Amino acid sequence: MPLHLLRPFILLLAILCSIGASESLARQAPAQKLADKPKDRALVVAMQGQKLCYTPSHNAITLEPCTNATPLARYDVFARVAWFINNAWLCMSVADNEVDIVLKPCVLNDTKQRFVLRDSAFYTQDKSLQVATKGKVVALVTKGATPHTLDSSMQEWASTLATPAGLNLSTFIGWSFITPSGFDMYYLANAASKDEPTDFIYNPETKQIALFSPQSLQLLCLTSTQTSKQEWNWLAYKECAKGQKSQQWEIFAFGENNQAMLKDYLGNFLRVTKYGVNWGAPYTATSAYIAKDTYNTPTSFFHFDNAMQDWQRFVEANISKELVSCPAPGSSVRSSLTNPPLPSHFALNDAWRRRLWQIATSTDGVLQRAGDCGVCLLHSYQMVAELIAHAQAPLESGGYFFDTQAGANPFPSFRARYPLLAQQLESYTMANAPSTQSWADAAVYATQVYRSIALSMFPGYFWTMQEYARTQIEMLNILQGFFNAPVGSVWIINVYMRDAQGRASGHAIPVLRLEQGVLFIPTNVTGGISYEAFSGLLSNTLMATTLQEAINALSAQGIANIYMFAALRLREPYRNPLNTEISSNNCSGDGDGRRGSGVLPLSQAINQCASGRCLIQ
Repeated sequence: MPLHLLRPFILLLAILCSIGASESLARQAPAQKLADKPKDRALVVAMQGQKLCYTPSHNAITLEPCTNATPLARYDVFARVAWFINNAWLCMSVADNEVDIVLKPCVLNDTKQRFVLRDSAFYTQDKSLQVATKGKVVALVTKGATPHTLDSSMQEWASTLATPAGLNLSTFIGWSFITPSGFDMYYLANAASKDEPTDFIYNPETKQIALFSPQSLQLLCLTSTQTSKQEWNWLAYKECAKGQKSQQWEIFAFGENNQAMLKDYLGNFLRVTKYGVNWGAPYTATSAYIAKDTYNTPTSFFHFDNAMQDWQRFVEANISKELVSCPAPGSSVRSSLTNPPLPSHFALNDAWRRRLWQIATSTDGVLQRAGDCGVCLLHSYQMVAELIAHAQAPLESGGYFFDTQAGANPFPSFRARYPLLAQQLESYTMANAPSTQSWADAAVYATQVYRSIALSMFPGYFWTMQEYARTQIEMLNILQGFFNAPVGSVWIINVYMRDAQGRASGHAIPVLRLEQGVLFIPTNVTGGISYEAFSGLLSNTLMATTLQEAINALSAQGIANIYMFAALRLREPYRNPLNTEISSNNCSGDGDGRRGSGVLPLSQAINQCASGRCLIQ
């Protein structure tokens, strides 16, 4: 065909390619807008012909004549009215009596700190109650209260979706007390424990944990007094100071049970004893000291408010790029996925067998790991993630966590793609457990570690961790549970075995309940196994229809002696309110369904919601 006749087709092709590239770019880089640069100023209202200013006064807000000394207020992207007082952001909040307005530390998990504007007047988030004035004290509208509205000079301030006044959360710190007659919970409160929750303020940006004093409007930080030469020491509460290492705490091994440990900057564990003269008084202790610290039944495990789990899951999803939306929509989005995770009609066809083979053979046989996550566990999570995310048709290359490549170790790819996630996993290891623990304590610690790995790797789902099975009856009960579960159920199991020479080893594999039976999928397969041989294993040896076949599949036909294993079951999606209300800038991530910035969230890098101001539900 002559060139001049080809030109229209070439032009059309160029236009179509341009459109396709634009659509691809739009999927990869959704429109995002950072929260606005703050325009903090005195909050001026008009009431009965007067112009007065909101003025923090002790734990209340009063209307006072405006002066140069009037504290500056911010209306942030989360619809909070805040003042920076004593080096902390304090927010206008509805008191527990639903009448008064008080000052409290700004937190993400308190809807009583959200205020919307309607006709220039502040209302509670549900728009049911208006903010008014009783005398000169700001309160909600009740009998005798006088309404007021923002002064006309506040229009720019009111339309600014300002950088958030921190990303703090409110939480209790509790510990369980189990007796033959029941279960009780006690909560840290100053230097002791009480049976009623006390609100602590956790700052994820500074790693500080503090109590708020309404009288002084100050935050008093949980402070470690232990030195590097001491085995233990009591805790103290001191005025929060920027950059103070003794006030920095690592929330370690957080699991879906809202339980974790707290470690100070030296790696010492926070503890309380459950009996004795000093029961419930918090102290820190070294890992070595914990081995002999057994008197009065001490514990290092603490319970937290569910908002802490929401935050942990959001952070994990952001750094592993597993968020659905970017920017956050600003309204609730319910998942359409249900339990069990896989559809009941799922079939392990040739394409899926080939994909599992690609993942299982992405190994060079070299021992690499991130904490207790070795090649086999990384393979297991990649298999499960891809089965859930791409159940209709598997990927042919690339991968959910690492790029598959026969004979190549997966960890270089994993660390290159998700460096913060890999770094975080490094601390999740039994090597960090307090030394010379009893078997029972070690099992509790190990269970919490694997809960934490699951929450980190797949934060959008609930997981259920069963206790370690050590006896034959316990192991058979777990295996029978695989057969009794609905078709489509998914597990990751950790198996511990000894070979003929008595050498111990551990291994992790996924387990699927399919219509044909229970499938045990091999991981970390070396030796250059062919696809045909791998497919044959899945069809025959590793597909169990009876308990004995399941035992044979796990024990390599009886060659290995299994002495312990535990099962982690994937359950339904976790509906996290923060995922719909918060996003970090540059959250395009890996494309549709894999959004996230890959870095830890910071106040200065929070986006506006797609709907504008974000109202956390």
